[in-house]
Amino acid sequence: ALQPVLLTAGSERANGATVRFLVDGAALPADMEAYERIVLMFDGNDPDALDQARASWKAAKAAGHACTYWQQDEN
Repeated sequence: ALQPVLLTAGSERANGATVRFLVDGAALPADMEAYERIVLMFDGNDPDALDQARASWKAAKAAGHACTYWQQDEN
């Protein structure tokens, strides 16, 4: 309750988080099932980041997770 947002480079869930944001090429966590939602943020204009995001998507789908995709636009 005292730490609703935890910024970390580690893999611990010190605050019992149910949502995890992954940025800057962070890999999917081994304990994906421990989260209600994982948000993967990446630059769709960067070919390497896009390839990595696609690989993460395929891995999450293969593990049986429901995946959705949202693209930023002018709104």
